[in-house]
Amino acid sequence: MLAYSGWIYYLSSGVVDVPLPSFPYQDKVLHAIAYGVMGAIAWVMFRQWPFFQRAWIWAWVYTSGYGVTDEWHQFYVPGRYVDVWDCVADSFGAALFISILEYIRYRQENVKDPVIYFHSRKGAQRLAQKLSQMRDQGRLPPPGYRGTQHPRPELPHQPPSGS
Repeated sequence: MLAYSGWIYYLSSGVVDVPLPSFPYQDKVLHAIAYGVMGAIAWVMFRQWPFFQRAWIWAWVYTSGYGVTDEWHQFYVPGRYVDVWDCVADSFGAALFISILEYIRYRQENVKDPVIYFHSRKGAQRLAQKLSQMRDQGRLPPPGYRGTQHPRPELPHQPPSGS
């Protein structure tokens, strides 16, 4: 994360002029993407440390704070200017990327394994209730119904074709 932060500092120092394609609101979109990546890196880093209970908050605060300090740094760089909307784009990008990662984490941690879920008491009760409802609606035969076994029809014996 420090390397990425240093790279952003280097780019905002005006040392390099990066040629980029031109499109509307290019500056804000690039700010959102750059700080979104930084937020994702910070989220991964803060999740590794157990004393950060809510890594998403810490990652967003770090990334947004770094965005503000980067704008302050640009005040002292000749040819660069300070824009509050850049800070907003930085915070938005970080929040967007971190939210996506949190959603993915939530889905992975809360997906139920069907085998474990079936063998749990609550899962078995729900399955029994669902089967009972289906029987009441006439979509299933009553319990204990085996029906009659029909023998498979025998196909007429045909000699192999050929010579």
